[in-house]
Amino acid sequence: IRYAGPEVEIVYSDGEENEEVNIITPRSKVVLRKHFGNDYDLIDFDIENVTDFDDVLEVGQFKEVLSRLGSLVDSSNIDPAAKTIFFNKKSAVVGDSISLSVMDLATTQSYEFNIKVARMILSLLSTENPESQVKLKKYEDDGLILIKTDNSTFRFSIADVYEPELELIDTFD
Repeated sequence: IRYAGPEVEIVYSDGEENEEVNIITPRSKVVLRKHFGNDYDLIDFDIENVTDFDDVLEVGQFKEVLSRLGSLVDSSNIDPAAKTIFFNKKSAVVGDSISLSVMDLATTQSYEFNIKVARMILSLLSTENPESQVKLKKYEDDGLILIKTDNSTFRFSIADVYEPELELIDTFD
């Protein structure tokens, strides 16, 4: 579309075997098809309609907790738990067996934010008004967390925090 010129035509078609959107310009045509036959939908468009949230926080407060605790994460640590910010209903915690950092933040649910996900959330919140609200919902069934603001919606799954197996090697050749 960047090089299309002044006219772009968008044609939607819904057939028995496929659903597609044709994007037609004077120089090119792109066809986007929805694939049927999958047992699941890749995109859940209904997340925009969610109205019941577990927690409502101020954007500024949420950003401060994620950025301050995220900066303390030890990226060289092999333990995934050391790269995760945990919200345990009373506070937000990051750390390992050597160091532990805690910030007060009351929530009704417990949440886990991998540092990669925390950085994505901070990027989404960068344009939000600090006094506006960020809403959180935790889906217990499938381990998903939904985050919604006035301008954005973000959903991610909680990665299982695992204990890596380390085998002791006694001798080297």
